[in-house]
Amino acid sequence: MSLFNLRIFVTMLVFVGLTSAASAGGEFLDGCLALKGNEQLFKKTTVKWEAEQRGETVIAYATINVEGKATVCGMHMNKGAVPQAELRRMLSKSEIKSGKQTMVRNLSYFTNACNEVGCKLCAPCYMTTLNWKPAYARPKFVPGVDDPAQ
Repeated sequence: MSLFNLRIFVTMLVFVGLTSAASAGGEFLDGCLALKGNEQLFKKTTVKWEAEQRGETVIAYATINVEGKATVCGMHMNKGAVPQAELRRMLSKSEIKSGKQTMVRNLSYFTNACNEVGCKLCAPCYMTTLNWKPAYARPKFVPGVDDPAQ
């Protein structure tokens, strides 16, 4: 394991174990990737919603190497009026890609980092079956758009 990968394991919340996932043969990981201390790993994109009060959703996501497999972590934060049904639909149709390679489809596991109680800036992660490649460190969010005006 490289020093870089070891640093990621030390700075993120420890993944205690693996649980089986229902999609594409990958696995959801217990724990999450903390934003604090890992800011350089996260990319972000903003989805703007057309509503009475214009709202937006900031989506933060990261791709990391866990045990030699490409792993996608993510969360979202809402500001203003955000239509929840459309947000859920958009996330379920969205993908994370690297070049032409789809790393994961259906981002409905990306949690809402903030609620009425406060914010938990820690992204849940899904370990894919893809063997890690350095190019995977440059992911792109591809929205499943049919409602948001981007």
